[in-house]
Amino acid sequence: MEEERCARRYIKASDRAVIIDELTLLPVNEHTSPDLQQAQKWLQAGKDVGIISEAGCPGVADPGNLIVQVAHRIGAMVIPLVGPNAILLALMASGMNGQHFLFTGYIPVWLPAIPTPPA
Repeated sequence: MEEERCARRYIKASDRAVIIDELTLLPVNEHTSPDLQQAQKWLQAGKDVGIISEAGCPGVADPGNLIVQVAHRIGAMVIPLVGPNAILLALMASGMNGQHFLFTGYIPVWLPAIPTPPA
């Protein structure tokens, strides 16, 4: 999450039943790295940890992938919730560094020649 205020508004708009004051929000941006030790403590305690991005996909070309790596390292479940396509959902859940991800297209489908039926 880049800005706590924006995250609070988004969460409240998504589900009015959420009690915002019971959440702990930690900004992660170009000036603040994720607190990986705290994330690991929460995950090991069975708490849910989420990554919100104001633009783009969380964990893709942002430091959120480091939190996903921690989750994988301790065996916590990682579930990407939304994304424009399955490739980005997989990248979000992988913990890989999205800065170096390159999609060059799908593998071509090989179809055997279909014989023309006799006339």
